[in-house]
Amino acid sequence: MAERDTGLFAPITISQKATDYARQLRKEEDTNYDESDNKYDAIRHIGGVLALYAQYPDIASDVVTEGKEVLDKYLLGGSERSREMDEHNNEIARELYRMLPEEDADKLTTEQAM
Repeated sequence: MAERDTGLFAPITISQKATDYARQLRKEEDTNYDESDNKYDAIRHIGGVLALYAQYPDIASDVVTEGKEVLDKYLLGGSERSREMDEHNNEIARELYRMLPEEDADKLTTEQAM
């Protein structure tokens, strides 16, 4: 059984698991899609952010998710369209998290979130 991701570097672990999951889906569906701005990117964002909120304090999750989008906007040169899609997907994940019963959210693993 998968365990929850904890500790200081949990956001990195969660992000990597979400990326790996999306890549595996692409392979299973035999696609050559780019990793961004498509359904696989949305799945990666929604699952990863849901897992982050379920396993990490909300304020820390806010900092991680919002910080990434600020970096993209001001330092990494991500497109506005891509950033808007990411923010939209992040909000979907937050809403799913809020909808979970507390006892389920407290047990949710990254693998389950995906």
